Parts: sequence; C-alpha cells; structure tokens
Amino acid sequence: MSDRKQTRNLILWGAGTTRTIRPHWVLQELNLKYEKRLVGSRTGETQTAQFRKLNPRGKIPVLQDGGLVLAESAAIINYLAENYGP
Repeated sequence: MSDRKQTRNLILWGAGTTRTIRPHWVLQELNLKYEKRLVGSRTGETQTAQFRKLNPRGKIPVLQDGGLVLAESAAIINYLAENYGP
C-alpha cells in the first residue's frame, strides 16, 4: 500500500498462534510496512541456525527493526506503540 508509513527494515517472524497475531495486528493498525516471515511454532522452522541467532530460545514472535531484535509479543507491541504510534 502506498499510504504505509516508512520505517526502517521491519521484519516480523511468526504465524499461527495468538501471540504472533498480536504484533501482526498492531503493525496493521499502525499502518506500518513490514516483511512477514511466516514461521510456525513446533514445525522445526524456529530451530534453524538463522532463527536461533535471532532468538536462542527458539520462540515466536520475533521482531527485527534494523539492528534491533525483540522477542515476546508484549515487548514487541510496546516497542511498536512507543516508536511508531501516534
């Protein structure tokens, strides 16, 4: 969408759980442009070397904002609201 806010390089990892829906919802509500990495829990996708570098616990969701990496849906939501909210 052309009316999306310009951000750094937002990437949200995770899909298929209520905890991953929360940050997707907030990103949509804030009208932020972001890349979706739709990895599921208990699929083995969170156990890859690439993902484990982001979150050694192997849990979703994970948000990348440039060089910043956040895990835990509540922390992600608070960060997005504080940094990109109205």
